[in-house]
Amino acid sequence: MSIKLITSFVVFSTIIALSFCDRKQDLLFNEYGALDPKADFYSDEYLNGQQYSVIINRDPCKNFIKNWQRRAVSVDTKGTCVRGCDEKDCKGNCVYLYPNHGEQKLSDIKFDKKIVSVQGCFQNRGKANDE
Repeated sequence: MSIKLITSFVVFSTIIALSFCDRKQDLLFNEYGALDPKADFYSDEYLNGQQYSVIINRDPCKNFIKNWQRRAVSVDTKGTCVRGCDEKDCKGNCVYLYPNHGEQKLSDIKFDKKIVSVQGCFQNRGKANDE
């Protein structure tokens, strides 16, 4: 096989792979990006205990109020995609909390009692608007 043929194949494969990734991201954005991100966080597993509701709207990030920082144990994303972070201003280690997981136990992803700030999965990154 010639080098030219191999190079053409590699370039073609890369273009196809990148197109697929862009298409997948576009599909996710079209499905979930148009919704205003929101979530209900709970102090106990299975959506039990005290509740803290966050509506992110178009804010780049929302810091949790002081008495909810590092307290959430389960979450309902209300059909939207939310990114939870363990530092203020949506910095530090972050996890994506995808829709349709219902009563998501944060211990399943080793992120219980860690969330300090949240943002929508498709929000522009930036400094938080405190609650």
